[in-house]
Amino acid sequence: MEIFSFESGVEADYAASHYFSTPDGVWLFDAQLLRDEAEDLLLQIGEDIPKAEVDSVFITSARPEHYASLSVITRKHNPRVYATAAVKKQITAGAGRRLDAIKETYGPRAPDALVFPETTVRASERRQWKDLKVEFLDVGAREPAGNLVCFLPAKKQMIAGDLVFNKVHPFLERVDIDSWVRSLDILSSLNPKTVYPGHGAVVDGEVLTHLKRYLAHFRVAVGYFGRSGQELTDEIIDEVLDLMVDKYPDYHAPENLVPGIILEYEKQFGRRAA
Repeated sequence: MEIFSFESGVEADYAASHYFSTPDGVWLFDAQLLRDEAEDLLLQIGEDIPKAEVDSVFITSARPEHYASLSVITRKHNPRVYATAAVKKQITAGAGRRLDAIKETYGPRAPDALVFPETTVRASERRQWKDLKVEFLDVGAREPAGNLVCFLPAKKQMIAGDLVFNKVHPFLERVDIDSWVRSLDILSSLNPKTVYPGHGAVVDGEVLTHLKRYLAHFRVAVGYFGRSGQELTDEIIDEVLDLMVDKYPDYHAPENLVPGIILEYEKQFGRRAA
């Protein structure tokens, strides 16, 4: 089974969409943040899988870069749109404010309307055709909403959503790191050979172990600079960022870490930012 991938630009922190052909049509995972990138995604799908219709779209995460421009896809095709129950709930909550913020930031590149998932994917759900088997997992570690993972056991391919960032500093503002590590252990137990991340390029299964080390390094960095007992300051935030950039020089978007530094500092030391 060949899985194709499309990666956004820097504005959406290299958010990735992945897709493959099924007997029912193309299955697409995630829809991009901006209209022009969703349009480019559809052009690429047409080149990779000529004359195929997008049958289903699966939204893996409630972050806007995974669903905001769904309307571009639903207007050209008529796909069913799936997500976990928790992701559906989070996407619809405050949708108007979220769309206004996207329009304010990106202007004419922003979608003019949001489309919401209408069909629920349940944990451990499976789809089977003659030569293709697909398994779904609802792994609720990254945010209040669970993260949808798709696993194709024949070739041990895994579409991991925002449980995996590859060479992009992850969003950590609404994350229980302990739960995330346990979720990575669950994914590792499936022994994937190829992982298709929520952000960044396709990578081998070793990324799961690498990401666990990254999260451990992040915690150590916050703890090291908080040992003095003072309140969190901009200077401490900058020191943590500098350490992580030095440790991971080929990673994009270190600014993603700032809310997570604030949260982790409070967890470790019980003190908020000054």
